[in-house]
Amino acid sequence: MGMHAVTEQRRLQLFELDELRLFFYEKARIYKERTKQWYDKKIQQRELIPGQQLLLYNSRLKLFHENLKSRWLGSFKLVKVYLYGVVNLKDERIGQEFKVNGHRVKHYMGAEVNNLNEDPV
Repeated sequence: MGMHAVTEQRRLQLFELDELRLFFYEKARIYKERTKQWYDKKIQQRELIPGQQLLLYNSRLKLFHENLKSRWLGSFKLVKVYLYGVVNLKDERIGQEFKVNGHRVKHYMGAEVNNLNEDPV
């Protein structure tokens, strides 16, 4: 009888552990959903319309550390927006058009930017 009672008690403890585990998984899922909603609410939506002036992020691998050099090249004119965030930009100084990822551009509102004779592609 003592062995049967110990077995039953151990089974109940395992069920309680399972319930606790499921409870905390649910709590973690709720926390993750709420944080995602909070972060998504903070994201500013960018609407890219052909004809806008944009800056292009220079993401090339840098061998030398240049603190004072701007990472943004510009200004470029937006020609067309394709599916999945691809945009077609035109460098009006040389008349060259090229496609880039839409995540690498941001709106430009200002005077002429010095490009330092760099190739944007």
